[in-house]
Amino acid sequence: MIDPFRDRRPCGLHSRPLQALTATVVLVACVAAGDAHAEASPTPVAAGSTVERANVEQWRQLLGPSIEWSVRRGGRLGVVAAQAIPEEPVRAAATRLYAPGVRLSADGREMLDYVAGIPFPDVKADDPHAAAKLAHNAVRRINVDDLETENPGCVGAALDPVRGMRHDRAYRFEHLRRLQYRGRLVVPPTPTWTTPDGIDYREMLGPMTEPFDLMGAGFTYVRYAGSGRQDDSWLYHPEARRVRRLSTAQRSDGVFGTDIDLDSFGGFAANPAWFEFRLIGKKPLLAAMHARHTSARWNAPPADFLFEDDWEPRETWIVAARALLPEYNFRERLVYIDAESLLVPYTEAYGHDGRLWRAYVQQWGAGTIDATDPNSGQVHATPSMFLVSTLYLDVQQEHATRCDFPATADGRRPWRMFRGAGGTALPEAFDIATMIRAGR
Repeated sequence: MIDPFRDRRPCGLHSRPLQALTATVVLVACVAAGDAHAEASPTPVAAGSTVERANVEQWRQLLGPSIEWSVRRGGRLGVVAAQAIPEEPVRAAATRLYAPGVRLSADGREMLDYVAGIPFPDVKADDPHAAAKLAHNAVRRINVDDLETENPGCVGAALDPVRGMRHDRAYRFEHLRRLQYRGRLVVPPTPTWTTPDGIDYREMLGPMTEPFDLMGAGFTYVRYAGSGRQDDSWLYHPEARRVRRLSTAQRSDGVFGTDIDLDSFGGFAANPAWFEFRLIGKKPLLAAMHARHTSARWNAPPADFLFEDDWEPRETWIVAARALLPEYNFRERLVYIDAESLLVPYTEAYGHDGRLWRAYVQQWGAGTIDATDPNSGQVHATPSMFLVSTLYLDVQQEHATRCDFPATADGRRPWRMFRGAGGTALPEAFDIATMIRAGR
């Protein structure tokens, strides 16, 4: 079983003391050789410090393996005091109303009687199904009725240990859209948009506008409620003039020549029904949850694959997810779940040899995005958490794909949600025929 912290001291930051700066004391349970029930211990966190290659050993207990790898390659993390991440009132209200009725199947794989909100708001470490409940919480935390953004861009590059990113391809997409059918919060019909085949949500990305040889390409997929039916995932490549259907195991493959796999979207986009989960524990880790910049800024070479921003100590659940499909690329995924917000700051994928293979790192921001008032139809700014940038890192091949969602000229985020009929995340936008027409 994979536990990346088993060779680290369970509490504190090794034997070398942190610099004496303004300290934020975070009381959390520490991971002791994979024991989820270790005693709580105060860990001093020096806000105002910078984590870098020269002092990485001092900070190692606050870094996941992929973040440590990035720092040792030249990455710099500015440490700030942790800020609160309040839950949106509409989601909190749905949680209070519906969570008491949610339960897991006997094997822990399937969530039963879910309606909306966070299904398991009070997970305890000694619960035998704690890991599965946390995974379901993380999947549901990013549920919104509808979501859309335009022109997200990515860059793929080999990583030179001295010169940094050696760009090989640039990617750009016209749209990213998602439409939720179960767990709707604001836009009618709520809380469920009933369909004959029991759709949970639909998502699409495309068509591509860069690079030239992939122009028009895209993907769309359908997630169904429950474990009785696997995802319908489709890739379209205009040059081949064909639509390719992906098996559930193939969702772990990189798409369009990138390091991006579909199951890593949002931190963990796989169907929990096809995984078994194990709780490694809970401990403080640095995460980028309140971006200082409205558009991503990147570290100087050789760590220009990693965004440069504020990192704060966050109490973090660590959940191991092992696919039940033998053809799946990864032996296990480690999903790091912020204990307060239930958002995922990063995920790590390990190969069947037990070595770290890929990491997916998210730069979260807190601010406002456009939403529609379902009563008046007026678009207004609403407080929300949103992604500023993402990093897909292949540490074995030393390759990265970094993506950003830049702010508009007036500083507003490109993300739009809860638009209903006034937006573009409508059912027909996710059809295969629509994807083909858009790509031609």
